[in-house]
Amino acid sequence: MCFLKSDNDVSKKEWALAKKIEKNFSVYNTEYKDKKNVVSDEQWFRNKYDHIKQQDKAKKLGLIGLSIYIKMKIIPYKVQYVAANSLITGKIIEMRTGEGKSLVSLIASTYLALEKRKVYNITVNDYLAKRDYLLNQGVFSVFNIKSSFLSGNDSYSEKKDIYHSQVIYSNNSTVAFDYLRSLLAHRDESVVVDETLLDVALIDEADSILLDDAQTPLLISDSKVSKIEADPLILADLIAKNFSKKDMYIDLQRKSVKLSEHGLSFLNSFFNKKINQNFRWRLRQALIANYLYRGGTDYLIRNGKVVLIDKNTGRLSSDRRLTAGLHQAIEAKEGVEILQDSDTSISITYKNFFQLFNMYSGMTGTAYSDRKQLHDFYQKKVERIPTNFPNLVEHLPNRYFVTRNGKYNALIDEVIKAKNHNQPVLVGSTTEFEANKIHQLLVNKNMEHDFLSAVNVEKEASIIKKAGHPGHITIATTMAGRGTDIKITDYVRKLGGLKVIVSTRSGSMRVDQQFAGRTGRQGDPGSVQFYMSLEDKLLAVYLSNHLLKKINVEKWQKNDGELQPRTLNKLVHMAQLRTQAQIYGATQESIKFDLINYQQMQSFFKSRNKVLHDANNVDSDFELKVYDQLWLNHIKKLKLLKQEAMFINLGQRTPITWYAEKANQKWKELMQNIEEKLKEKDIDGTNGEK
Repeated sequence: MCFLKSDNDVSKKEWALAKKIEKNFSVYNTEYKDKKNVVSDEQWFRNKYDHIKQQDKAKKLGLIGLSIYIKMKIIPYKVQYVAANSLITGKIIEMRTGEGKSLVSLIASTYLALEKRKVYNITVNDYLAKRDYLLNQGVFSVFNIKSSFLSGNDSYSEKKDIYHSQVIYSNNSTVAFDYLRSLLAHRDESVVVDETLLDVALIDEADSILLDDAQTPLLISDSKVSKIEADPLILADLIAKNFSKKDMYIDLQRKSVKLSEHGLSFLNSFFNKKINQNFRWRLRQALIANYLYRGGTDYLIRNGKVVLIDKNTGRLSSDRRLTAGLHQAIEAKEGVEILQDSDTSISITYKNFFQLFNMYSGMTGTAYSDRKQLHDFYQKKVERIPTNFPNLVEHLPNRYFVTRNGKYNALIDEVIKAKNHNQPVLVGSTTEFEANKIHQLLVNKNMEHDFLSAVNVEKEASIIKKAGHPGHITIATTMAGRGTDIKITDYVRKLGGLKVIVSTRSGSMRVDQQFAGRTGRQGDPGSVQFYMSLEDKLLAVYLSNHLLKKINVEKWQKNDGELQPRTLNKLVHMAQLRTQAQIYGATQESIKFDLINYQQMQSFFKSRNKVLHDANNVDSDFELKVYDQLWLNHIKKLKLLKQEAMFINLGQRTPITWYAEKANQKWKELMQNIEEKLKEKDIDGTNGEK
């Protein structure tokens, strides 16, 4: 049986198909027992599949289910067949943690491969991709399906072979980067993957990849990061540090800064002359760096470098830099070496990359709350899959405190209380800063615990497995250990299961659900409780001074500094709705800008590929260099245009309409310059521009 109250999007038709699949599983299981080793498993399964009528999906999936039972000793649940069918038909499915998403992906991958489709199983890191590849090899082998694991460290020759497999397991960026590098190839044989090889993508943790990373471009640069002339940046930082609150308007929700009249007056008096637009831009970024980006929350200093913390995963993003001079502004703020970003040769967002596939679908434990974004941005329907057993997780009331310190003290007391009863506790945090704070408080109390900060994914998996052991304490940031189930013993079940305590509420309801989903696997008991203070980011950003004055804190406050939750629950919900609306708007705007760039990129490389694939073109090397050099200049111009669109006063025009017009002009200039340079045989191809 399966359970999920009324949160169930599965149709009667889908349930009927699942019942047929289970019936066919039983029939094939009886036949398999009767074969008495006359033929090998490979011959038997392949022969059975080949004799199934083309349209009989129920028999095909039933046979695949039997192969999983024979090779892995697991009988798929009815809900897993339902979920696999949804993947096969291109939907995003929401399944609770522990309900077997990896097995669902295996069923769908096997079916699609047997239907002559090339399948990419995409997940968030190499560890999970390799784990699933190794676990599933036996099932693929009985149907003679070639499967491979693709790593960014594979050699060129290895990748050429891997990309001709029927099923490929990889992380979310490796295939995309291989595609971009192939676009820049100067020889046909240097292309490892192109659009003809991008057929079907099954995306694990689809919400993280399609939504959280939606605005993060995957890019290839033409050179390494180098030193930059630092004086203007240091000067901008010095001025920013001398600004006061009356000099600027700070929008915490949008992470933007605008100078007030007083600030403009201060700036003009500082220079005693009109400053140029370029320095004004540097100053704006310096203000954002100083007043909106926090060390320990947004970034860390590692080995003398500013390393970003992914706000959605809690992981360090050592290979990513903020654009438009903001990263350099933070480097100037922190007094570390200031580096120049290398020039971007080519880039693509996940949104545009996955739309290159003929079909893609996804699975995650949390998608339904953001179904509007997934529909509007990807035209994907989200289907909630029922749980196989009833959900026994107890959602305890939120606890609120006036200060962060009051919140931390109460949280630590609750952890110690659970520890004294031998109940395991998982403490969740949305930031590295807060996780470290809780870690230090537990150290001060001499409380033994594990601390996961989502840096080493293999270590995460081994540690998170212990999180359900009696009396165990684990601290984890948002994505740490995700993809690995937390199993509990019968003894822990009697104690109430895994207790999840979350140190704040996120601006995203989906992130809160991710924490809540860490307990209650497969009908296990468990509990989840959120702790907040009025100083936490979500409430601090949303609650204006005017609103705070209207709140009668003393009326809510108890003797120990705790507040009554009734009104604050409503405020948190309103703050999350507002935050999600802002994220939606920002993503929508980003997609509009990116669409213009992406359409130009597609047209450009379509033209460039004609040169690459022309076997009779003796001047192909020269022509490709012209294309590449002029394209690099064009990308620089588009980058400057976007900065200008977001900075100058456009009157009644929106930034996107202004940008579209200017970008179109630059596109015409690019194509004209390419034509002229090819005629002139000008190897420099820069037209004097730097």
